[in-house]
Amino acid sequence: MAGMSPVPPRLTPSPIRALLARLREPGMLSFAGGLPDPALFPGASLAEAAAAALRDGGCLQYAPSEGDPALRAWVAGRLRRRGVAAEPDQVLITNGSQHALQVAARLLAGPGAAIALDAPAYPGARQAAELAGARTVDLALDAGGPGWDPGRLARAHRRRPLAALITMPTGRNPTGATLSVAARQELAAALARCALPAVEDDAYAELWYDQEPPPALAAYHPATVLTGSFSKILAPGLRLGWLRVPPALAGDAAVLLQATCLHANGLAQATLLRWLAVNDLDAHLARVRACYRARRDHLLAALHAQGLPCPRPPAGMFCWLPLPAGLAGAAAAAAALAARVAVVAGGAFHAGGRPDRHLRLCFATLPPAQLDQGVERLAAALAGLRAEGVSHGR
Repeated sequence: MAGMSPVPPRLTPSPIRALLARLREPGMLSFAGGLPDPALFPGASLAEAAAAALRDGGCLQYAPSEGDPALRAWVAGRLRRRGVAAEPDQVLITNGSQHALQVAARLLAGPGAAIALDAPAYPGARQAAELAGARTVDLALDAGGPGWDPGRLARAHRRRPLAALITMPTGRNPTGATLSVAARQELAAALARCALPAVEDDAYAELWYDQEPPPALAAYHPATVLTGSFSKILAPGLRLGWLRVPPALAGDAAVLLQATCLHANGLAQATLLRWLAVNDLDAHLARVRACYRARRDHLLAALHAQGLPCPRPPAGMFCWLPLPAGLAGAAAAAAALAARVAVVAGGAFHAGGRPDRHLRLCFATLPPAQLDQGVERLAAALAGLRAEGVSHGR
């Protein structure tokens, strides 16, 4: 099958998933996983929707590989509201956005190809590229930032031809950065000059806090496969995501879904459709945003009070904490874990774990009192590291 590749002999394991066993230890506070707060899951109304779907019974049969037509139409309509051209036949339903990323990578790159990641990057994007048999190239574009250089993509493409760029322009995991309209337009122009397609991970686009973000990169660069998820806005256990593809790729994407899963969970799709029919998603999102906005601000204030200033992320679920001079991310994360607070070292978001003097902190999961307690433990652990370094002359 064109675009398919064998499972590579070695996939880069996710250092974040590797932490999960430690998170179950008594007294551990976690800023590590990108976990939504379960108190915000609409459990009761989802249970009612699931019961109604089961009474109908049709969702228990095999379903179309592309997904339920009504759900595909709903996603397409939602995207059009956000400025992205989308018709139902361009939308396919997947088992979460990680599955969507895997399909997108296989659509655009075969074995031995090179896929650029807008580093620091979500580790699952690297795994999706590797599963397609591609080599990943970390490309610190810093789009929209002080170091933004639109020519960097072209130079990398000349050194070794790239098959695609995987990027997250809104609420980027891990930094929380969101590109401006101008930066999206410049990135789209750079991609067009190189005749490169993009995979846009849109998992956090609905979780914005200060102002609504610009339209997706796909609105400016038609050769973009856009992926998204219901995990962060409703409940991860639904395992439902989607991808919107350029029309020419819709047939190949459907075949890839047939090959990888036959179709996404039919009961989950029917449950979600019934939930959307009788509930106000925008009202639910307003509650989620209000909660996460307050927790983001609370975490930033607590860090500042401990002498750990951190940039304010406009979207997403993460703060990207720069470490004090002399501290490395891996050592800081290990010291924090010993103090019973889990964080993710910045190196986890670079190829080969390249050192990065940042920590990623998720602000969505813990209530304010535990945010305070976690920051106190983290600050004490970092202070201990610095004292140890001074005492040893480092």
